Amino acid sequence: RSTDTVDINTFSIVKDRLLRSYKNATFKQKPYVLASHQTWELLCEKNFPMLQQVKVLEDLTVEDVTNVAQKLLSDCFVDILYEGNVTKRQAISCVKSAMSTLNTSRKFETLPLNGDATLPEGLSQWNVKDVLNDEEVNNCVRLCIQIPKTASTNAAVRVLSQSMQAKFFADLRTKQQLGYVVSTSYNVLNEFIYLVSFVQSEYPLSYVQHQIEKFLTEFWSSVIDGAVDSDFDKFKEAVVTKLSTKPKSYSAEFNRHWGYLVDRTYNFSERQELLAILQKMNVGQLKDFIKEHILYGPRLLVFVKSPLFTQKHKDLEEKVSVIATEPAKPSRVWQGRHDLETFHATTSWKRPNSILPSLPASQL
Repeated sequence: RSTDTVDINTFSIVKDRLLRSYKNATFKQKPYVLASHQTWELLCEKNFPMLQQVKVLEDLTVEDVTNVAQKLLSDCFVDILYEGNVTKRQAISCVKSAMSTLNTSRKFETLPLNGDATLPEGLSQWNVKDVLNDEEVNNCVRLCIQIPKTASTNAAVRVLSQSMQAKFFADLRTKQQLGYVVSTSYNVLNEFIYLVSFVQSEYPLSYVQHQIEKFLTEFWSSVIDGAVDSDFDKFKEAVVTKLSTKPKSYSAEFNRHWGYLVDRTYNFSERQELLAILQKMNVGQLKDFIKEHILYGPRLLVFVKSPLFTQKHKDLEEKVSVIATEPAKPSRVWQGRHDLETFHATTSWKRPNSILPSLPASQL
């Protein structure tokens, strides 16, 4: 509250530094980073694209930040996480003391939450058109499979991802040498989980798409046919070890717990729940998971295309033109702000419960 007024010189210096930082993040980001940002811009309800943030920051004046602290604090909901060698009574006393200085006036019964978009069935293609470095020579192909989030699917996708990461890299990066940035992993949101595979490459987009799909199809078939049966326990144990590893510092422990406040689940026992499921999981359940959620789940294909067409691009295009490739045909193609806004207006948004939780005494 001591910053009700801001010195114009201080404001100008801070704004200039922020603007340069934001522009670097916006106009010089690598294709695989841009593909990731654009994925979540499409699939998350409340998202503020970097380009829009740059435009807002450019127009920001010192008058806009006058009394901003008071405006924010008078209309906000406060989450407080208190950790350390203190009793419950001491912690509550400290929280009350902190809240008394904030003087928040609004009372919340529900909270606005960030919804997750439901992808339509089949393959949706999202052609990124917004921003890319004019000197960037690489393309990027990012394939996401949407999976309903439950404790069981959360556990299964971790084991599946663990089993395919090394082989995906060895095939597409080491053997085929499609590009230096090659990865497969997963992302857990509030309502959905995404199995994500991407390659940043100078090869043509359709060829990279085909090679990703070819690997995934063959790998999943091999798992169903029993190729990883003997290694299943090894992959499962690797996931169990990660989940069981204790934070190496107080800050790491705090950040882990803070995540449950950010996503509004307040599920501090999530790791224990996942470990209990993993202890009972067998390879047959992993195969059922692939058949039910992976083979025919909704997919999002994100294309980021280089603005350049160099001699190397031409050579690679000629090289792969003689190779028979049949990438999957998209059921729909989106590009530009209009298509994004239309999708946002028509999709089904899945949101967690917005009612403020009543935490058990053990979590207070």
